[in-house]
Formats: sequence, structure tokens, C-alpha cells
Amino acid sequence: EEIDWVVDKVGEAAESPSRSRSKYDLWHQFHDLPMPKSCPKRAAVFELLMHASLIFLEDDFDKVADFLASKGIDPDELHQHFYFHREWWRERVRLVPHKADEHARWVKTVHAYVQKHMSEYYDKDLEEYFNKFEQRCRDGWFEELGDVCMFRHVGYDSHGLDLWIQLRGTVRAENVHSRMQVALPPWGLGPRTAHWLLVCLSYRYNVNAGIKRRGKHDFGHPWHHLVDRIQIRIQEIYDVVVFPSHENASQFKAIKDFVAVGIGPLSHSSDYVTKGMPHPSLKGDFRFLAEKMKVVYAPMPVSHPMEKAMFNRYKESHPNDLTKSKAHELAKTFKRKTNGTTILPKLPSMLFQYEKAW
Repeated sequence: EEIDWVVDKVGEAAESPSRSRSKYDLWHQFHDLPMPKSCPKRAAVFELLMHASLIFLEDDFDKVADFLASKGIDPDELHQHFYFHREWWRERVRLVPHKADEHARWVKTVHAYVQKHMSEYYDKDLEEYFNKFEQRCRDGWFEELGDVCMFRHVGYDSHGLDLWIQLRGTVRAENVHSRMQVALPPWGLGPRTAHWLLVCLSYRYNVNAGIKRRGKHDFGHPWHHLVDRIQIRIQEIYDVVVFPSHENASQFKAIKDFVAVGIGPLSHSSDYVTKGMPHPSLKGDFRFLAEKMKVVYAPMPVSHPMEKAMFNRYKESHPNDLTKSKAHELAKTFKRKTNGTTILPKLPSMLFQYEKAW
């Protein structure tokens, strides 16, 4: 009887889909939603997919709900509060995805709702998106691994609520990108401001992650390059390591011309850009971009009236959609006619993007 029971269980396991430990980032799946940001229903569909995919752990949710109720927030407005304060919620409430089959069932429910009640926005791209999403759910792409702890308790806030750290990795948990969204304002930034803000944010994030996840020393501030100087000088004079858990990042030898964060040198073909020192006529942000990319003129999206006229003339003689070879030739034409003021170099990807808007 015991052998028969084991055989039955093995048969059941064989019928279940085999899944690897390779996972996909759920937040990127949400952001791939093929509805333009100008669409009035995009936010609603995004919220439906979040509810269909994630579960609030009950104990954490009840504590936060009681706290917010004491602050005068109506229980019916909790989910709205979550959408406007997601960073605050993620620190205090553990979110986990549904199991594979249940996740697929909920996504299918959202699919049917959108198809029925938002038919004016429903097209082939949206249908394909939902079908792929459902299939990925069934294949277990978003399931968490049961043999790995996904959260770690790190303390309490000033109101006594638990604080948690997600251990799913910076990509899957979207930690870095979510903090970028918080740091960047809801208006346009110049390349210099955006570059240095991104560098500063990444540096401070790495310092914070080292303290929380790797047990590095917490000096109470993010400017560890100052600590590097102190430790290096003491090592030189006394041959003593003052902070054993601190790594002197200033002594790290980087790969030449490799930029991991922000704007860096381009590796594009010389068919599209001319590499070298920036042209003397460039000023401000245009010069900054060219210096960082190590090109004479930095490639920019189609924007000037002269560039739009060039594109229009090209489409008159080539009415079909751009192909890789056509975009390559058109990019070479832009490079040849570049003057640094009204016409700048273009990459094929920029031309494909402009053609969609065109």
C-alpha cells in the first residue's frame, strides 16, 4: 500500500508542469502593457493587473490598515492610498505573487473584463499581451521559490509598524527603478542634471544596499568616499584596518572608458556618428553629451524642422515602413548632412521610433 501511494504521488508530480528556477520580473510585465500613457484607462488596467498578481500578507495588511484608520483614512480608500504611497507600503507590507494556476486565472479574469468593458481600447496588441501574460503565469515565471526566504525583518518605524526588506534581487523587486521614479521629478530634465542625479542615486543605493544586505559598516551617512580617505591614510601610517567590514571603493580600478551608470562613450558604428573630440561650436548640454559619448556630435531624436523635412522627403520616395537596411542608409544620410545646429546624427532606433509617431 505504501508503494502504491508513492507511485500515485510520483504520477501526480509527473503531470504537473516542470519549472526552472529562472524567473521573470513582474513589474516589467506590468510596464509592458501596450496602452499609451495618454490612454485614460491605462492606470485602471495597471491597477487591475497588480491586484490580480499580488497578495498582501494578512498580518501586515491588518496592522497597516489599523494604523491608517487611526489617522482618519477610510478602509475603502486603502487601495487608493497604496497606489499613491507604494514605497511606504512595500516597506511595511509583504507582497507575494499568486501561485501559477491561480495567477493565470486572475489575469484571464482581467483580460475578459477589459475585452468587455474597454472594447474601444482593445486591439490585437493588447490581446497578445494578455495571452502571453497568462501563459507565463501558467509556466510559473512569477512564482516565488519556496525554499528561499523572500523577506527579512529589519526593525520598526516610529509608529511601531514592522519594516521589511525584499530579498528577491534588485531586478526582480525593481528596487533601483522604483527609487529612480521617486527621485526624478514629473517634468523634463536636462542631460547634465539627469546624469549626475542618476550617478548620485546609484551610489547612495549601493551604499545603503551594502549596509542592509551585506553587513557593511553603517557610518550614518552615504558619503563613504570620505571614509575611504580616512582608512587609506591610517593604513599608510599605522598599517591598521580601522573598519574591517568597510571596502575602500576608491581603490577599485575601473575598466577604462567603461561607464556603468549614466551617459557614457558610445560603441555605435562609425556609419552613424563621428568619434572624437566635441565640435568647438557646441555649448551647454550638447557639449556635455558629446564629451561623455566621445563623439563630435551626439545623436539626437528627430526634432528640428529641417530634420522632419528630411524625413518627410524620404517617406515620399519610400512610402513603405522602414527596414533595418533602409534605416541604416537613412542614418548614414543624416550623418553626412550633419551641421551641428539644424541637423544632428541619428541612430536607426531613433528613426524607427520617430516613424511610429510620424
